[in-house]
Amino acid sequence: MSILLLVAPIHPSGAEAVADDALMSLWERAQVHGEDLVWRACADIEQVTDCLAGRQAASADLILMDVDADAIPETQVAPLRRALNALNVPLIEIHADSRAGDLATISPAHPSLVSVTTPGNPAAGYEMALSIGLRYLARNRQMAA
Repeated sequence: MSILLLVAPIHPSGAEAVADDALMSLWERAQVHGEDLVWRACADIEQVTDCLAGRQAASADLILMDVDADAIPETQVAPLRRALNALNVPLIEIHADSRAGDLATISPAHPSLVSVTTPGNPAAGYEMALSIGLRYLARNRQMAA
């Protein structure tokens, strides 16, 4: 079982990237719960779209995304919409500020389970999103058993 964490480039808001040690802590936490956390830092929205359409997203049980809809170039909206609509797994959004646009504005056909916003503290947003995701996956497995 795996969780894919996709991170877009640093946003115009100036929010800092989450440190590697914080990401390692997230990975360790996922491992304790029997999940593998795969982290992909994307250079641009095109790479985010490629990751969503790729093998790792197809085999993931959950996707966490740090992407702000209002920072996506107009030329990339349609390809990202297609990739989001094609997902067969739930998605949790992470935002470091409250002005960030939710992906539901781009892809209402595949709404996020939840959108986590932690102004000025992206690491806390990642922690919160992972907590919600782990509970969601555990509950779904219990119901399937």
